[in-house]
Amino acid sequence: MKCFLFDLDDTLYPEITYVQSGFKAVAIFLSKNYLKHQTVEDVYQQIWEEFLVNRKFVFDRVLDKYGIDNNIINELIEIYRNHEPDIVGYEDISALKYYKENGLSLGLISDGFEFIQKKKISKLGLEGIFEVEIYTWDHGNDYAKPSILPFLKAVKNLSINPEESAYIADNPLKDFLGANKVGTLTIRIMRPDGLYRDLEASEPDAKAIYVITNLWELKYFMNN
Repeated sequence: MKCFLFDLDDTLYPEITYVQSGFKAVAIFLSKNYLKHQTVEDVYQQIWEEFLVNRKFVFDRVLDKYGIDNNIINELIEIYRNHEPDIVGYEDISALKYYKENGLSLGLISDGFEFIQKKKISKLGLEGIFEVEIYTWDHGNDYAKPSILPFLKAVKNLSINPEESAYIADNPLKDFLGANKVGTLTIRIMRPDGLYRDLEASEPDAKAIYVITNLWELKYFMNN
């Protein structure tokens, strides 16, 4: 094995904490500008409760509940996307430095926009650790997982064969199909607080080959 490629959200840090910090930024804005009679915490709790009911169109439903015109919905989305994330990496992300120091190339393949994901990378103290970073949404819809394209691009940039790489991620609905198709070894990490921990792939080709619970377990694959 020459390279470990990593997903970001729910692989290197708990994604739910990013969601929560984004909701807090939106709650601060709404409380200051539209809901001055409501505390930030009250507005945040309303957003959070809507999220727990249904993760789609959360801000639309919150605005409707408070009787605020939804013409500010795009502004709320931009506040969410541009906020400074309040996140902390999983304790085992220290393993990445170990693997790098022991001769493995490290890469990142993540759905999302580069400007958003790079904020997370900076907050997690992982700047400069990856030799290749691919943020699929900046490359167009064809690159979003489960596409094979980000995996082919990653190994090409690293001048290795797909079989010499492994992809470590968490979401069975999209993370592993493309990697499996190109021959990259797929490893699912099961986080107790992961948003997709209870989901399973709907087809055999979309399942990860191995399952781990801690990034230090990747030591097993270093010389295989």
